[in-house]
Amino acid sequence: MAGVETEEVILPDGSKEERKTTLCCQAVCFVSIDGVADVLDVMNTDLPTDMETEVRKDCIDFALVRYFSPHPSTYERDTDYRPICPGPLRLNHCLWKFSESSRCRLSMCNRDGTPNRSFVQQGHMFGYTQEERLQVFQAEKRAYFGLLSPNSVQRLVHMTPEFLDDTMSLSDTWIETVTLM
Repeated sequence: MAGVETEEVILPDGSKEERKTTLCCQAVCFVSIDGVADVLDVMNTDLPTDMETEVRKDCIDFALVRYFSPHPSTYERDTDYRPICPGPLRLNHCLWKFSESSRCRLSMCNRDGTPNRSFVQQGHMFGYTQEERLQVFQAEKRAYFGLLSPNSVQRLVHMTPEFLDDTMSLSDTWIETVTLM
């Protein structure tokens, strides 16, 4: 997506340095809102100027996205500011992890970070066993989501999650394959 942010990285000698990193996210779903004019009237507000061109036939579209951050083991960036994978895959791979919010998502957490009533009542959606549900809870409670205009997408990337060592379980580490021409 458009834009970069500055991340602090730890260099091999242990020192720290700021590096630009391109913004990257995973599209979770797409949302269309009909009746934009009615919604704005009820809220007694105007649409931000930069979004006015995105309204088509009184409808606006958004992508619900989950943000990525550079994996902590990456310290180099390529010319597009992507976090270069360390080791032998550095030639054409980048390494990411899911970004984490500074606070728990209140849709699933109490203020103290424990599962809230909604999460517990809908537990069957998050796993068959209590252990599976708690693993999902830990992995998702600080997930960093956003709503973006689909026009923010600059290019598609090819990414896949890595497996945890000696298991068939997926980690939150994602490897991006970069096509070289």
